[in-house]
Amino acid sequence: MGFTNPPFALFVLVDTSHDTLNAVLKDAYNATGVTWLELLSTSSYADTIKRDPKKSHPGSTAPVDESFKSPFVGKKVEDVAEWIMKKPDDVDVDSHFFAIVDRRAEKDTTLVVCRIGDKYLKGEELSAMRFSAHDASLHLGGMEFGLWEDFVGEDGKGGGLEKIEY
Repeated sequence: MGFTNPPFALFVLVDTSHDTLNAVLKDAYNATGVTWLELLSTSSYADTIKRDPKKSHPGSTAPVDESFKSPFVGKKVEDVAEWIMKKPDDVDVDSHFFAIVDRRAEKDTTLVVCRIGDKYLKGEELSAMRFSAHDASLHLGGMEFGLWEDFVGEDGKGGGLEKIEY
């Protein structure tokens, strides 16, 4: 197993259009031929995709069902990080890396990619960076040890938690 374990949870924290979500998923797909992002439509662990050793989940694809409504609207990044940290092992999303859709995605289809843990993925430190959906898919699917620090700097000051647009 690599440094990451796709798919990666995609949390929608703001009311946004289906057009925005479709654009995000299309851009992510165009990067790699899979999105690596699993659009979470439930906050229930019981109803979330389950790990299957015989099958990998490539993530969600456009078009998003018109009935989709995110259960995470109004939540903060810390809330969804806690959801990730408490998830059972059989829930098939990565335990350290995830992405969020914030208000800015409506303007430029960017995502905030987040990491739980330090350089060694230990602890509960939370850091974030903004990427285009295209680059988020590339970086998440190919994340290797130390690459995060290359982007944000060893001190983490290149991160973007303070720049999330709720």
